[in-house]
Amino acid sequence: MGKGRHRRDGSGTKAGKTRLGEFTYFSDTIHGRSHVSFKCPIHRIQRAVVEVMLNLNGREEPRLVSVSGHQGEVDGKMGFEVGIANGIFFDRLDEASVSELIRYLTSDSDCRVLDFLLVVTYHYSRDGKMLPVRFDHYHLRFSFEEGAIEVLMHHAKGTRRLPLDELFQIIFEELDRRAEHDRLGDVRAKVLRTL
Repeated sequence: MGKGRHRRDGSGTKAGKTRLGEFTYFSDTIHGRSHVSFKCPIHRIQRAVVEVMLNLNGREEPRLVSVSGHQGEVDGKMGFEVGIANGIFFDRLDEASVSELIRYLTSDSDCRVLDFLLVVTYHYSRDGKMLPVRFDHYHLRFSFEEGAIEVLMHHAKGTRRLPLDELFQIIFEELDRRAEHDRLGDVRAKVLRTL
């Protein structure tokens, strides 16, 4: 994902004006669903989710990657690039967009949805160079209610090299760490379904 805005990467439509943090074209096709329970005020868990996604942005870790034309898997790495929805676009999630989003969440107590673009990148090593293989693009929707978040995941494109339950696990481990750091109390996540 490059800098700045990205045009829609999904299907479906929604009538009405879109708020900051909402993707107009979030798909009705859901590939993963999970549930998070919490006991702190909504604005605190919203902020924690935004911080989690910011911390995920730019993260890389070693991973074996399957490459067309190669038998088995080869040494590589997996990375994450994150955007926050802004109508029909996604803006790159960085310190500036997080500050704007936090101000918005603080001033608008009715904001109950945060949509993110999550690009999972894959590269493998060959002749001393890191070469890309097809990335996965996911749309994530966090819907906030009193004491609960429903998390919906739509796989927009790619070969789905990373299992959805593993992707949920990566996000929820970060949320656990953030909840402990911010002393948010009991925050529990559970994956309900992945396709």
